[in-house]
Amino acid sequence: MTDQEILERAERAARSVVLPEGRFEDLLRRRDRKRRNQRIAAGIVGIAVFVAAAWIVTSDLSFDRSTPAAPGGSKTGPTQTAPPAASATTAPDVVRQGRCSDGARSHLELTSLANLGGLIQVRFEVHHSPMHTEWRIELRHYENTIAPFYGWIFRGIRPTRPDSDLRPGWGALAVTRTAPNSPGGRIVAKAFNTQTGERCSVHAQLDSV
Repeated sequence: MTDQEILERAERAARSVVLPEGRFEDLLRRRDRKRRNQRIAAGIVGIAVFVAAAWIVTSDLSFDRSTPAAPGGSKTGPTQTAPPAASATTAPDVVRQGRCSDGARSHLELTSLANLGGLIQVRFEVHHSPMHTEWRIELRHYENTIAPFYGWIFRGIRPTRPDSDLRPGWGALAVTRTAPNSPGGRIVAKAFNTQTGERCSVHAQLDSV
């Protein structure tokens, strides 16, 4: 039997099959119903995802599970990595003006914290620096005047920001951290401008805090 004969027999067999009336229309309706249900389900899922995202954005839930650093320092680690919420006195207890090698001005403040006994707020500032330059800042805590290095308060890079007290083109920066108030100790602040090479240094005793 040739391929042509097989094809002719298949066509005659197909013509002899008669579908019940309405069966093809039922098949089309079921297909349309299935597609419609799929579109409705997809729309419901999309709405649920949108509502969940909006709730997360607008809620007051906090996803920060980090544990705040305990006050105090170690011989190898930072004294305090971030300032805790605290109320400082209205004015600094100790203010020291430092020297810089090329016209900038450094400033160090130590302020006792009213609601955190045994801690002080350390604020270091650099003024009269060229804008858009970066300074490498180091804040160190010494337990007393003769003891070796006790702990880091801060180490990092800070860029200068616009300084309203100076003419355009000059900027300033500030770093604020907390540290233990050890009687007889001292805070040493140093800054190095990575673009110009200028250096600043200032220190303050903790006896008066």
